[in-house]
Amino acid sequence: MDVDLSREVDARVSSVFRPTEIYFPPYSEEEVRTIIGERVAQGLYPGSLPSVMFDLVAEQTQKSGDLRVGIDLLKRAALNAEKRASRVIEQDDICGAYRISRYLHLAHSVKTLKDEEKALLKALAGYSREGNEMNAGEVYKAVKEHMEVGYTRFYEMVKKFDAMRLVNLEYRDGKGRTRVISLRYDPAKIIEYLG
Repeated sequence: MDVDLSREVDARVSSVFRPTEIYFPPYSEEEVRTIIGERVAQGLYPGSLPSVMFDLVAEQTQKSGDLRVGIDLLKRAALNAEKRASRVIEQDDICGAYRISRYLHLAHSVKTLKDEEKALLKALAGYSREGNEMNAGEVYKAVKEHMEVGYTRFYEMVKKFDAMRLVNLEYRDGKGRTRVISLRYDPAKIIEYLG
């Protein structure tokens, strides 16, 4: 949501209203397989998705971190097989579909970000394009030149991106615990979807 509820409600309400953003963890591998399996049973003819191909769909879904990607992947793969006049979905059908479906999570996630978060994600993508290692301290220094943001807010946004599976945030030992940021998507695609 782009609405700051604390600014939109009456002052008397805002004194007791303390909203908190909640991030839901990604589905487990078992949950993904169950949900995708149900969709296969409901939407495809029996035997049209061999178990090896089902495993591939489940793996790609889990890797993307978004169940919508898997559902879209199933639909596109089935359409690819149908175009070939085949009753069985093959690996090429799934791989061709994944080239499109894999960005579905990125497209939906970017729409939910606030303007400040979009600006930071765009800055991360730009910084990544330069080929630099993205340790949090160095990235913050670069971002601070273009955005008015404190380190705490910067790090909260980066943690949100990690929870949303837009970036990976890993710790590396060095001078203390260095946090290294890596993008889960091609920087050019991130910039494209940010508009």
